[in-house]
Order: sequence, then structure tokens, then C-alpha cells
Amino acid sequence: MILTACSGSGGSTSTPTKAQQSSISVSPSNVSIAVGYNASLSAIATYADGTSANVTSQVTWTSAASGVVSVGVATGLLTGVAAGGPVVVTATLNGSTSTANVSVSATGGVS
Repeated sequence: MILTACSGSGGSTSTPTKAQQSSISVSPSNVSIAVGYNASLSAIATYADGTSANVTSQVTWTSAASGVVSVGVATGLLTGVAAGGPVVVTATLNGSTSTANVSVSATGGVS
């Protein structure tokens, strides 16, 4: 008895790869909130093939003045801490950055 092994289609297989990220953008780019109020930022990545994806939870968020506005490191959730600004909030992913300007007032809400 002779047994022969077969490798299927005989060709090689490859795993598709995601297109390289070319930029990110933060929305909205200007935010005004009051002390004690929250607002959300979102981040969208654009890829070399023209596609885009929401990467809000994948970027690293930082506030230039966390004593005025704090930002959730992985969420983009802003919280007004003290009146001031505008404060630059930055989203960073794979070497790309984008920013939003956040102003905090002593009274009011979100705009």
C-alpha cells in the first residue's frame, strides 16, 4: 500500500494586512465646557488606502493642563476641572497626533 500526502491547493497562502495608518483627526476640534461637566472627543484614523476607522479607544489622550481639563487616557472623555484655557488635548497613535482646544468656564454647560 502506498500513501501520498496532498497539500491542498498547492499554492501559498497569505494573511491580508491592514493598510498603513497615514493620519488621525480629533473631533470636535474646539470644545467649551463648564467646571464639573463632561464632553467626549473622538479620534478617526485614515489609512493609506483611503479607508478610515474610529480609534478613540486606541489612541493615548493627554491634556496640556490637567488642572484645567482632565481627559480619560483611553476614552477621550473630558472633564472640566477649573476655569481656564484654551487647553490643548492631544491624541497620539503610532506616531501620529491630532489636537483639540478645550476651554473651561466657571458656569454653563457644554458647547
